[in-house]
Amino acid sequence: MALVADVTIKQGEAKTLKFIVTNGGDLSATTVKFAAKRQKRDTTYVVEKADAAFDKSEAATSILYVPLSATDTNQTPGFYYGELKITFAADNIDKSADIIIEIEHAVITT
Repeated sequence: MALVADVTIKQGEAKTLKFIVTNGGDLSATTVKFAAKRQKRDTTYVVEKADAAFDKSEAATSILYVPLSATDTNQTPGFYYGELKITFAADNIDKSADIIIEIEHAVITT
């Protein structure tokens, strides 16, 4: 099965990911986390962003932003599996579907 990327990023490119949460309601009081791995079975994340890294300026309308730095995306080109986790309360946690991220070779590397 060929993977199709939900997001394509150039290697070493700083980029902000925008998440529009369907039926999320006001996300201002939630705790969120984003993480990505090369393979689902990997035990180590190549990118991990805790709640404090998120821009929640539009959280009241179910929109969240997470910035990825050039260092975050300076990974081996290929496909990565990402996931957004939203904790509404201790007993109410939602996780997104897999987010397929493709990191492409950069033409300009410096």
